[in-house]
Amino acid sequence: MRKRILCLLAALLLILPSIPAKAVEVSKDNAEFSYTFDSLDGGEISTQSSGRPKVLVFFKTTCGNCMGVLNRLSRSAWVKNGELAEVCAVEVLYDSDEVSAFRDTYCQEAGGMIQFGYGWGADSAMFAYGREAELTTELEGGKVKISTPVIAVVDGENKLRSVTCGASADSGIEEMLNALKAETDAGQNPDDTQTPDDTQNPDDTQNPDDTQTPDDTQTPDDTQTPGDVQNPDKAPDGENTDKTESVSGSESGSSSAPVCSHVTESVIISGATATSDAVTAYRCVKCGAVLGHETVSNSAYASFLEQTADSILNAQQSEVVIDAKTWVSFNRKVFEAMKNRPDVAVTVNYFYEGRPYTLKIPAGTDVSLLMDENGFGGFRYIEQVLNAKK
Repeated sequence: MRKRILCLLAALLLILPSIPAKAVEVSKDNAEFSYTFDSLDGGEISTQSSGRPKVLVFFKTTCGNCMGVLNRLSRSAWVKNGELAEVCAVEVLYDSDEVSAFRDTYCQEAGGMIQFGYGWGADSAMFAYGREAELTTELEGGKVKISTPVIAVVDGENKLRSVTCGASADSGIEEMLNALKAETDAGQNPDDTQTPDDTQNPDDTQNPDDTQTPDDTQTPDDTQTPGDVQNPDKAPDGENTDKTESVSGSESGSSSAPVCSHVTESVIISGATATSDAVTAYRCVKCGAVLGHETVSNSAYASFLEQTADSILNAQQSEVVIDAKTWVSFNRKVFEAMKNRPDVAVTVNYFYEGRPYTLKIPAGTDVSLLMDENGFGGFRYIEQVLNAKK
């Protein structure tokens, strides 16, 4: 019975990445979301429009969904020709070396048409857009969760038009950009509709190729291929997963080619760290094809808590400094470590709503006052408790 349940869960996880992400339409001044980040090519990347539509992709280098989405975008005709929008991909956790390696691995086909950046505040920008579209989820312990990547579409007038997230975050982006282009073209030349007799002006609406070419909007490009959602070209460990593409091609392109009835197993290909969730691959035990990737939700938070507890228990000095980055709470395991080492003070550097804070927990503090009945204690709450005792 247990084996059957595990098989059903594995099948469900395979289905989940193919479910289209919900694109939330928004109409708001994008000036309220003003952020800048370091560009890999020098200079800065801004979230603000420069007079033409901009697609902002917030991603993690270890996120399987991000690999698939950005790989599809890099192979899309509208991205390669730069016709519809400026595309910017901003990594929310890592440094330039890891972002550069990700770009070279998954986005070479874009030919440099996707600008890559990184920097402090990228995670805050991602959550700001996610909250605006109500895509974030509040978890116990003060943690806010959102599925990466997050894609925000900004029009040429710097209005935020849509936000989407998850494994199919790129679904419908091209259609929306074509609609924005049609809106812009319709409003750019009102004189043309008022002077129908002017038939000798080649700039008039007699040449519909620029905005109405059927090939531009109906080409079944890579972003519309369902199989691609589950098939980034490479897994995080560098493994070549071209077998998946060849299997898909056999199923759809040749009636004589054998079709594998995939039987999958889940394999961890990237363990969790304090800043990134673990990544698993769903691999066919028959043909070896990798059929999809999935991040293990909350595994990064669990890794952060475990590392923090260990650093307190094994401290050689009278103070331990914790760089919490985006995490904003401790759990019972960390508080138990503090209780077992009453001689160690804990200093926490963290970010809250995009602003840096420092929390100092004196050695010997009664940790029972710092957590709720579930064993969690948010940093902001802990600070209030400590200030009240002064």
